Amino acid sequence: MSSVAQIGNLAVIGGTFTSITLRDGTVIPQAKLVAFDLDTGELASGFMHTLDGDVDVVRAAEDGSAVFIGGTFKKIDGQWHIRVARLNPDGSVAAGFNASASAQVLALQEHAGRLFLGGSFESVNNIPRSRLAAIDALTGALDADFDLPLTSPAGPGGSGSVKSLDLNVDGRTLLVAHNSLYVAGESRTGVALIDIATNSVLPWQTDWYLQSRLNCAGARLAIRDAEFSPDGSRFVVVEKGGGRCDKSIAWPTADGPGLEENLWVTQMFDSVLAVGAADNAFYVGGHFCYVRAMGAIPFTRVLEDPGVAKPTACSNKVVDVGDIKARYQIAALDPNTGAPLDWNPTTTSVIGSYDIEITPRGMLHGMDGDRVAWINTGRFSFHDLGTPTPPAPPLDTPPVVSIEAPASDATVSGRFRISGMAFDDVAMSHVELAVRNRDTKQWVQPDLSLGQWTLLSTALTDHTWESSDLSLPNGRYKIHVRAIDQAGNTSDGWVTRNIIVSN
Repeated sequence: MSSVAQIGNLAVIGGTFTSITLRDGTVIPQAKLVAFDLDTGELASGFMHTLDGDVDVVRAAEDGSAVFIGGTFKKIDGQWHIRVARLNPDGSVAAGFNASASAQVLALQEHAGRLFLGGSFESVNNIPRSRLAAIDALTGALDADFDLPLTSPAGPGGSGSVKSLDLNVDGRTLLVAHNSLYVAGESRTGVALIDIATNSVLPWQTDWYLQSRLNCAGARLAIRDAEFSPDGSRFVVVEKGGGRCDKSIAWPTADGPGLEENLWVTQMFDSVLAVGAADNAFYVGGHFCYVRAMGAIPFTRVLEDPGVAKPTACSNKVVDVGDIKARYQIAALDPNTGAPLDWNPTTTSVIGSYDIEITPRGMLHGMDGDRVAWINTGRFSFHDLGTPTPPAPPLDTPPVVSIEAPASDATVSGRFRISGMAFDDVAMSHVELAVRNRDTKQWVQPDLSLGQWTLLSTALTDHTWESSDLSLPNGRYKIHVRAIDQAGNTSDGWVTRNIIVSN
């Protein structure tokens, strides 16, 4: 899951995924793009398109009239939409929008009828535009007056891509986070502020990243994301590139005399891939597991790098070590100091948290794991920022499950259901059910035929679980049941019961 945006009550998600798994275990073969209702979890069928490439960025229009997607795709449902497209709120592809980019689109920002694009492209609509462009948000026509090329790429593998775009609350200052040295001929390594009213590069400048990249792997820039605070007074840039470059750094938006100095630096000890800004925190995500606030560091000490070594290898069970706080792949930083706040849900991600978006509803979070705060969320989680995250449940207490019906060795006929009870000291996740024919040694399939081992669907309400309707051929059967709680613990072995089907 690479990117998420909210339009109305829908979360629209883009990425590299190939399927969707519903709460009941049903797998739907839907790739690259999906949307669902934040309250009910119901999929929005209008967004279930077929794309021939990845969706790397999803952004909603300011007025909620559209959703824009960018990435590597060239076709949607067999029609040409080369790397950028406009979708209506119902998910349908907007007619009359025709734009194309020569290479990957990684960043989008819409404002007042203009759509700003960032990525690795060298042309838009077959007209030269190096990594940054603006088009008409309704038609896709190129904005001829906006031409601020990024040159001298300095990122990994020679990339100079724009990684992130964000618009200040003032409605005219565009934050461009990138991996090049120059913007429109001006030295703006890693970060540039653009006045979109005059289509010009603002005087704001820091040479921090020009120098700090010498500490990074291959002396390359590795900026990944950036975002303004809600009041627009500051912004945070996050990066990867090796332990000495894995940092979150806050900068003032106002242009002071000379080169800008940072407000604070936070050492992350491993890759930082995403940042989202709320009133009370900058939320960051990535591959890290430790966080250490370092305060403001003057430019004169950039190469000195007063960081410390990572205490231990990463896992989601690391603990605080002095002033180094354990935060596994997602953290909340104090907007004034960069210190980690007491918010520590943890995830089960492998590479990490890829996208964080703050909306009026809360925080939308995309990753490559399947649990946050030990709750099974899949690749996407939603956090109500008004409610504290509960402490992680104990990790060693298994749930208890029972079979209540049919009775042991009972004879059943026609349609029947299997049901029982499930209890846990924290919260249940789901109950797994399998039924085997004791004569043929085959397992009952979801379509009620017999075949290889598989699970049947169950519904869990409070402490009661129940199967769907079953109608089986005559024979002797053994029911197998186990329970899984929200911490991932499994009940002690399978609970079994024999029954006879005689129709």
